[in-house]
Amino acid sequence: MKGISKIYTNQTTVENASPSDNQSGKASENDSSPKSIQVKNKIPKVQVENHTAPLHTRRVKDTSATPSASSLSYDSDSGIDTDSGIDTDSGIDTDSGIDTDEEDFTDDSIPFNTSPLDWSLQKADEIAGESFNSRMFLSGKGRKQAKQVFALADALTDGAILNSKDSPQKALKQLLAEVQESNSLEKRSSGHDFLLRSAILLASENIGAGIQSWQAYTYTQPADVDQWTWIENTANWVPEAQAAAAKQTEVAFIKALNIAKTHKEELVVAYKGGFGAGKTSHGTASFGYDEDHLPLYRGSISPDVGKQIVRKTMPISHNSAHVQGSNIAFNLFYGLISKKIGTIVYDSSLARSSDIINLIEKSAAAQKSLKVVDIVRDDRARFLAVLSRTVEGEDPRIPISALLHGASLDRAERYACFNAVINSTESITSNKKNKTLSHVYELHCGDKEGGDRQLLFTLRSGKTPDWNITENMSLDDIEKRLALQGISYDSVANQFAPTNHEENWRELMQEELRKPVSTLVEGLSKGEREIRARQFSERTITFDRPMRDISIEALYESLPLSFQSSIALHSLSEAFGVLNNNDRENVLMEFKEFSQHPDGRNMTYMDLPTSLALEINRYLTKQPDNWKNS
Repeated sequence: MKGISKIYTNQTTVENASPSDNQSGKASENDSSPKSIQVKNKIPKVQVENHTAPLHTRRVKDTSATPSASSLSYDSDSGIDTDSGIDTDSGIDTDSGIDTDEEDFTDDSIPFNTSPLDWSLQKADEIAGESFNSRMFLSGKGRKQAKQVFALADALTDGAILNSKDSPQKALKQLLAEVQESNSLEKRSSGHDFLLRSAILLASENIGAGIQSWQAYTYTQPADVDQWTWIENTANWVPEAQAAAAKQTEVAFIKALNIAKTHKEELVVAYKGGFGAGKTSHGTASFGYDEDHLPLYRGSISPDVGKQIVRKTMPISHNSAHVQGSNIAFNLFYGLISKKIGTIVYDSSLARSSDIINLIEKSAAAQKSLKVVDIVRDDRARFLAVLSRTVEGEDPRIPISALLHGASLDRAERYACFNAVINSTESITSNKKNKTLSHVYELHCGDKEGGDRQLLFTLRSGKTPDWNITENMSLDDIEKRLALQGISYDSVANQFAPTNHEENWRELMQEELRKPVSTLVEGLSKGEREIRARQFSERTITFDRPMRDISIEALYESLPLSFQSSIALHSLSEAFGVLNNNDRENVLMEFKEFSQHPDGRNMTYMDLPTSLALEINRYLTKQPDNWKNS
């Protein structure tokens, strides 16, 4: 048995593929893959700047105090040392060392006849020899090293499936726990600790074990230490991850300086808004371009920046790398707040009013004003914007659960975010200029079709709203757009409030997502409607043979190999999990009807329930061959 690609998931030939957004949800233990499908595993082609990381270094004890943290709020006023200590000349040999002949790293013997950890280390030795070049792997250019990680991930998953008394997912988690408990594994692994951890993370992604990157690259977390406190202490990360984070921070810092050099005002700008709201387009228009005509907004600090540590090396989902990316972004952003370098920009959802209050306090302590730029768009239009994202694109394809959670939290807390700025106080800087610091909040909101974004008002500390009344936007128009967001304004109290305290926005949006994509597309503005209809109509689902029955397995078997190579059976089953039993049966019946008439009209995303289309799209590991690059 040679690789998970032959027995469980069809991790396909991905030499031209970009990192996947396949999420690592809990897999059903009843999932089974068709035995006839055999797809050879190859390594991804990745293109990202080099990262330098120490090779097989020993863990260094951190004697500094461990900072406390809770939720997503970080307290780090120490700032960022501009001398990172990272050698910008990586010294990496550009010769990838890849043999022209295919190497078969696996054999037909059933693994785990000894302990899982011992067998894994033995397999790592067989695959990588005496050492694994972690620097080359982390640079994103080490194709040989990526091939070794993929091969070990296949072997680990084979062993987990064949010999686990529990589920394969649980077997992988138990193996990671053994790796963490043995610390650096120097005596047992001959320097293969990082290789093994990376392979476990990739194997988890393939079979849905739910292991996140921060878990894969840290030591055993004590039971009495909370997650964020543990993650904050760099000594708890393996040395390679520490160095990679330092290098990624340096890269992000340099990009952030490009904004600060051009926009010299000492200002903290926070872009607030959900996925697909349009923060990037607004930020690009606001901050302009550099001398190479690249958007300066690329220098905004966001969790996506930190995610690239692992996502440039393996097809790991945004979700699996989110905590690690958030940790890097928060530390860099809160460090830069205290630096007198010019304007710094943060890009995040900032859904909670506590997020805004925390930023106000941090900015005021650094004697800077905070400017919140809130980009609001109809949630249906946002969901379709996320659906339009591709495997090759940089924007994350988000799980339904995260989209619904973010949308409901945004709607429930936005009025309180407004009030946080109104209720903030002006302050006077202590420098010679005695500048008055007033915090600002801009609301840019679209119409009910998700288009025509307009500035509705500007809020300032202790002041009443400055309504942006123009020839095309009356106060009545502004109030109507606010009402679409479930918000009203009390002029007597100078406070905003929800219009319906009993509203359950999550349930309302769940019902909307049950509708076909075509129905939601019809609700868009004319221009966007035409674009989305064309995009989703080109994402076709064809069939090689009629479905034998009404089941997900039968659907998968009827799909052409080119489509099977883009999504695993396990992942397709997970995608269908968003539907209730009745909807699932109806959709499968529709699939069967299309499969019986292959010469008729192709089935497309437009025919699917929006929730199912979103889940299938985010589980794709590569773009199906017959899709256009739209």
